[in-house]
Amino acid sequence: MSAMEDSLRQHLAQFDPTPSDEQIEALGISDFPGDVAGSQAAQGWRVEDQGAADWALRRIAEAEAKQNAAMALAQQQIAQVNAWLEKELAKSQRTVDYFTGRLTDYHRQVLEQDPKAKTVALPHGKLTARQSPDRVEVAEEAVETLPESFKRIKVEPDKKALLQHIKQTGELPEGVTLIPGEIRFSVKTGGDE
Repeated sequence: MSAMEDSLRQHLAQFDPTPSDEQIEALGISDFPGDVAGSQAAQGWRVEDQGAADWALRRIAEAEAKQNAAMALAQQQIAQVNAWLEKELAKSQRTVDYFTGRLTDYHRQVLEQDPKAKTVALPHGKLTARQSPDRVEVAEEAVETLPESFKRIKVEPDKKALLQHIKQTGELPEGVTLIPGEIRFSVKTGGDE
């Protein structure tokens, strides 16, 4: 018996009931704390009582704690890199904004002299000028006063009412499909909450 197996047995002895020797062996303890679920022995292990279920929940809680710690560390590193990136982008954006403004002024002058010069092709890029189409904005309070010819009405099915109708009558309207609900299983660690 390895020191890790012995340590695990001692730890498990604190809890009642403990998994059997076969269950512990089936977990592939030599792989623990690595990829337990990936070991061939663990593939055959089954939860057969509440003690084993609780033991498995503790293993999940430990693994989730490791995931959370890794995520916290990653988020910290990501925040530092993002702060650095933000500074670097801000510096270079000032240059982009400055030269874009100067090129726009230049292109305005070119357009005044030649209204057909909507594109100025240069060795390192193009300056383009396009007229955007007219558009309309309507204030919310003005919508009510608009003539009906300028309004659209959106029609959509009331799925809640349809489901209630189907449950009460058993009748499916044409084009409607009932998708039965399914049992969803989940595992939540942390005891009673």
